[in-house]
Amino acid sequence: MSRLLNQFLSLLLTAALLCALPVPSALAASSSKPQTAELVELNFPAGAVPKDSKLTLTAVEGAPSNLSFRYTTDGSTPTRNSTLYTDPIVISKDMTVKVMALQGSTLGTVESYNFTVYTIRLGSLKENAASIRYLAGYSDGTFRPDQPITRYEVAQALVYLLELGDGSTAQRFPDMHAQYQTAVAKLVEAGLISGYPDGTFQGGSSMTRAQLCKILCLILNYKEEAGLAERSFPDVKDHWAIGYIGALVKSGYVNGYDDGTFRPDRAVSRAEFAALINRIAGRKNVEGEVLEYIDVLFDFWGYDDIHNASLDRV
Repeated sequence: MSRLLNQFLSLLLTAALLCALPVPSALAASSSKPQTAELVELNFPAGAVPKDSKLTLTAVEGAPSNLSFRYTTDGSTPTRNSTLYTDPIVISKDMTVKVMALQGSTLGTVESYNFTVYTIRLGSLKENAASIRYLAGYSDGTFRPDQPITRYEVAQALVYLLELGDGSTAQRFPDMHAQYQTAVAKLVEAGLISGYPDGTFQGGSSMTRAQLCKILCLILNYKEEAGLAERSFPDVKDHWAIGYIGALVKSGYVNGYDDGTFRPDRAVSRAEFAALINRIAGRKNVEGEVLEYIDVLFDFWGYDDIHNASLDRV
């Protein structure tokens, strides 16, 4: 009897020891599916997005090297045979994107992301463009109104005023200053600005009247009016921007000079840029606030325009 009891106690002790042993990690991993939401990163959150936004799926830092994603956009649950993610997913309509991570042969849980689209024309003015502050002065308290506005400064100003994408599909330039990388990319993606034939952007260069006419025509969706420009100005014949110049002249937003020329390659000053953008955006004078740039006095011709461009209206 005591022998049987000893054997029974021995079996109980062995079972207790086995239960206390740690489970090998490989077995532990196979006992539960990886959580897809913890493995995938979206480049923008679910919800309302512009039409034709490009959704990218990226493995989070530290994810397994053999991780891949399968997805559907028709509401069905993805399987290992569903579309393999290799390129951005275009959100062209309201849709539910369902994603499943695969870690080797192990299937992850399915995560759903609901998107609704709203239609905007990339590069069009925002509804509240007339009240957005889009220009600022310098750290020394100056505005430098007569200084030529740079391509970088134009890009930064327009980003505040326009409906734009995230710039993720835009061409990159080797000479780009990091501070303006995102702003320029957004305008390039919208087709509003481009680089030079040598592949550079030259953001520190001044913006010319011709270049600005082209950008504004694209924003306003104007058709080119080459004939009007050629009849109006002797110095724009055969110029690459003749059609854009004519369209802006026809609109009444720009004019030539007293001597009958347009001077398409002349640099646009910061004050001139503010005056032109204010006219297009429909900005009105703000009363009761004093502009505090030490180099913009009350009798300066562009005082009101600089004042209006530099203030938020809510």
